[in-house]
Amino acid sequence: LSRHPIPPERVLAHSDVAPERKEDPGELFPWGRLAREGLGVGPYEGEGDASVSYDEAFALLKAVGYDFPERQHAAALVAFQRRFCPAALGKGFSPLTKGALKWAAQAMK
Repeated sequence: LSRHPIPPERVLAHSDVAPERKEDPGELFPWGRLAREGLGVGPYEGEGDASVSYDEAFALLKAVGYDFPERQHAAALVAFQRRFCPAALGKGFSPLTKGALKWAAQAMK
């Protein structure tokens, strides 16, 4: 990183880029450790937020970089959950996922 500085919000996983084809590094990857070292963002450690509507949650998913064609929406949501809120993995736009989306939108500006 000293030769090619990369901002933490630009550190991506295979599943962030190709959610239908790649599952790695998966929900067990130590994103928290990397984030503490300034080498990435995540995971979310806050509370759920049920006040976020489905449409707002979907817009936030796109805003944080998971803007994929309609056929990839479910895979994109799972990829987001693997990285930012693994406890909500497979639970759709749960309150925890919505809270993580709001947090990620701020963290990745």
